[in-house]
Amino acid sequence: MTALLVAEDLTIDYITPRGTVRALDGATLTLEPGTSLGLVGESGSGKTTLGMAIGRLLPSYARRVWGDLSIDGRSVFALDDDGIATLRRDRLGFVFQSPMAALDPTMRIGRQVSFSLGDRARGDDVFTLLRKVGLADVEHVARAYPHELSGGMAQRVVIAMAIARRPSLIVADEPTASLDASIRDQILDLLMALKEEAGAAFILLSHEMSVVARYCDMIAVMYGGRVVEHGPSADVLNQPTHPYTRALLEAAPGKERAGQRLSPIPGVPPVLSGPSAGCSFAPRCRWTERDRWHATWPAASPFAIAPRQWPKHATATPLPRIDAMTTPIIDARDVAVDYTSGPPWDQRVTNAIKTVTISIAPGETLGLVGESGSGKTTLGRLFLGLVAPSAGSVQFDGEPIGPRRKPPRGQLSIVLQQPEWALNPRLKVATSVAEPLSILGRMSAAERLAEVRRSLELVGLDASFAARYPHELSGGQRQRVSIARALITEPRFIVFDEAVSALDVSVQTQVLNLIKDLQSEHNFSALFISHDLAATRYVSHRMAVMYAGELMEVGPADLFYAKPQHPYSRALGVSISLKDADVFKLRGTVADVSPVGCPLNLRCPWSIDRCRTDKPVLRGLGEGLIACHRAEEVAAA
Repeated sequence: MTALLVAEDLTIDYITPRGTVRALDGATLTLEPGTSLGLVGESGSGKTTLGMAIGRLLPSYARRVWGDLSIDGRSVFALDDDGIATLRRDRLGFVFQSPMAALDPTMRIGRQVSFSLGDRARGDDVFTLLRKVGLADVEHVARAYPHELSGGMAQRVVIAMAIARRPSLIVADEPTASLDASIRDQILDLLMALKEEAGAAFILLSHEMSVVARYCDMIAVMYGGRVVEHGPSADVLNQPTHPYTRALLEAAPGKERAGQRLSPIPGVPPVLSGPSAGCSFAPRCRWTERDRWHATWPAASPFAIAPRQWPKHATATPLPRIDAMTTPIIDARDVAVDYTSGPPWDQRVTNAIKTVTISIAPGETLGLVGESGSGKTTLGRLFLGLVAPSAGSVQFDGEPIGPRRKPPRGQLSIVLQQPEWALNPRLKVATSVAEPLSILGRMSAAERLAEVRRSLELVGLDASFAARYPHELSGGQRQRVSIARALITEPRFIVFDEAVSALDVSVQTQVLNLIKDLQSEHNFSALFISHDLAATRYVSHRMAVMYAGELMEVGPADLFYAKPQHPYSRALGVSISLKDADVFKLRGTVADVSPVGCPLNLRCPWSIDRCRTDKPVLRGLGEGLIACHRAEEVAAA
């Protein structure tokens, strides 16, 4: 069989004002027609550059140094402008990470999709294509602008545009990085179904090894602009032969047992300015032979690693024990939050939170998981006094808290999902980190600078970072600065709102270990909000699972290591335990909430007639609380 795509020793440089950056350093890869390939690696490994080179979509400052990339035996770099335009239109389909960046914000969806179909497209063709990607009410979607769609709907539109001309190769660059696990699975299931229908080959670029292994026939692992391991997915996942592949698998939360510490990859990926003299992973590798690493790149994986030879997980920093009789620092009783929208004569009420009762003890980390729209962030804002409850009460350290009450200044803090939101790009790190102290009027300028340096050291950054600007830092370093800023007033309660979801797996592991260490050392209380069950259970004493503004399950984190007992909790953990994928996979989206009975019954594979009529309440089961009529059966499954 003739290969569909062949990359041979492809080397690409980016010419920047600060010098030359080698993005690809001899990448070699082959893809057969109809097969699916996952490209995995950290940010900076060269995945996106290789993906964009397939359609010659590289930026103007990119230069091909040597090597080639061909499709159907024709070099994409040898094609003229008409030839590359024809290739992109008829043979390739691209799905990008951010659908909003791929869609024109000034143009209606239907018109954009019709452009992808070509000059002869009719309105019915647009509707048919939108239905094919699982969109309902396609007439409304076609009339909508991109900002009127949810993230999942916008990504489905981008997929529709990518498959409009039945391409022979679909390239998806982190297409679900910003989506919840259930929406991610729906999008990837859709892509794979469309791939099979069209007989197309498929390349998925991702930093999630478990997701790639689940959806792709083959996996290629990239590091330092090279493919360091390439093989069938099952072999790469279960018997990795390159140290970097093994390190990526070790770093991902979800495989560790209770009490084990996550194993981050030390250091950061290299920024090459030319050909690497030896193995570029050597400075971060536990298996480096110091007399050889600088000499030459190994032609293939340098050695096979037997599982028993790899260093074991270290013991995790133990979380302090929580006394259940201690007066809670956060105490929410029967709280509800309603949001109103629309003009006064046509207001709509959204029940963001519906009668939730929960508390957080001093020194305790409560993990809160659920899909987007489940009410997690609203509950966090409620605990910080940023929104007022529509019903019920919230107390901080025994005193009512809310927007109209005097805030406990300096005792509450938050770490946001995107550190860019918390750091002013025009201010140096020292000024941003010291800002809470300045607002509180604490200390002199010299004392504040000393506190900044101390806070930076707490999060593993040396004092030199104080003089840098945010754009000079990596994503992980920016998040560490955000945590330093949150800690500088020595708060008693911190909300971590999706604080690691935007980070690569190795950086995510470093930040999770940091949060756990700091919590143990400083004994602050915390609410850790995430849609990632594995990351949340690692840093938490206790966990709560939320859906449609209600608590589905609450219990000790160890319970979630063993086996969550609610179908929704199990569905969120499908990416951890792939054997549960078919048994607990949810239907529909988070918007499919039943107004009667269990709010999950429209999506739950365990739903029975009773679930559709009788609303379950939180009840004790084992060590936890659960709102499910069939909890005992689910626990035994």
